[in-house]
Amino acid sequence: MCNEPGLKEGELHGNTHAVGSDNEELGIPRIHEVINAVLSRGKYSLYKYHNPIPDETLTFDFSRCEGNVSEAVLALIAIERIFRIYPNPKAGETDRIFIDRRIDEFLQDHFDQYADYFS
Repeated sequence: MCNEPGLKEGELHGNTHAVGSDNEELGIPRIHEVINAVLSRGKYSLYKYHNPIPDETLTFDFSRCEGNVSEAVLALIAIERIFRIYPNPKAGETDRIFIDRRIDEFLQDHFDQYADYFS
């Protein structure tokens, strides 16, 4: 539950969720940042408010992209997937999550913390 100090119930926190809500959206500002990073073949850092993993850095390197719309769509899908998952400390080698093959390949190529989330 978001209870960001200095904000009242219902006020937006980071343009992604309102105080009092129990979830966070990827949101239009992040979508624009991802698209711009892919099209400019740059880098993108994903920040999750209220992340249970303190100071976690999630970075994506799009420098090897061609900078086209197809890659921008793949990046949005891939980043949304990462945005919605959290590593489970109890997970073992037999635990699985399902990800489309193209998204997994895209993450392998561009998600700097891929090895921390997937094996």
